[in-house]
Amino acid sequence: MANYVDFSMSTHLHHVWDNNNTNIRRERMKIMVVILIIGCLSFASIAKMETTYGDTTKVSIFHKNGKIKVEGVKVKKFKDGKWKYYDENGFLVRVDNYKNGRKIKSMEMGALK
Repeated sequence: MANYVDFSMSTHLHHVWDNNNTNIRRERMKIMVVILIIGCLSFASIAKMETTYGDTTKVSIFHKNGKIKVEGVKVKKFKDGKWKYYDENGFLVRVDNYKNGRKIKSMEMGALK
């Protein structure tokens, strides 16, 4: 509930204070700015995500449309195990096998589409 309202003509902004002498309009503007920032962040796409467990890191890289592009595991900063590569539509196009950062096998999936 507002106790005091300022209708000064010099600022063109009408300020409303509550019982605790808090400027309600400014508080609302702060809330609106925070909501706007959160809204903008929710539309931003994630390009890369890494999750680390000790020496092991799970890597996921995404296309601009949000679908997965590459996923695999690194051990001590070297690629290890299966690394899967996808196209923009989400189809698996290639699987590479790594051991200690060296590619030991690669299999193309283009003929399976």
